[in-house]
Amino acid sequence: EGGAPIRYRGADLFKPTREELFHATGIPERDENSAADAARMLIERCGFGAVVASPGHQGTMVVAADGSCRLEAVPKREIYDFSGVEDTMAAVMAASFACGLPLAAASRLAAIAFAVVSGKAGTAVAERKELIAFLGGEEAESRVSAE
Repeated sequence: EGGAPIRYRGADLFKPTREELFHATGIPERDENSAADAARMLIERCGFGAVVASPGHQGTMVVAADGSCRLEAVPKREIYDFSGVEDTMAAVMAASFACGLPLAAASRLAAIAFAVVSGKAGTAVAERKELIAFLGGEEAESRVSAE
């Protein structure tokens, strides 16, 4: 099957597209469970710390090396365009890890960034103030500013 993930063997996090996830494992795409199974297979084969996949537009699935699976729902928002959404999610996950956020918090922030960016026309940016608004407005702003 697809050998691309092998190149990233040992990575802390692997973020394939939905198509890449199923192509790399040869597991047929049926439902959310098949996406989790494919992610677990990649973790086992490649020694990833976690696999983050988008099993549709409903959210982000995070499968950790211990086999646990968490589906992070994307906040409800009108969707205009999916341009750049995968790149935005990968960037948010990387920045979150660089700041020391745990996997669950990083995946939540990536799901929020997905909602922000897909709600704009064309390739767009998820701005700090937009992420904070989804996180709880002024209360979140004061927590972020204090840190």
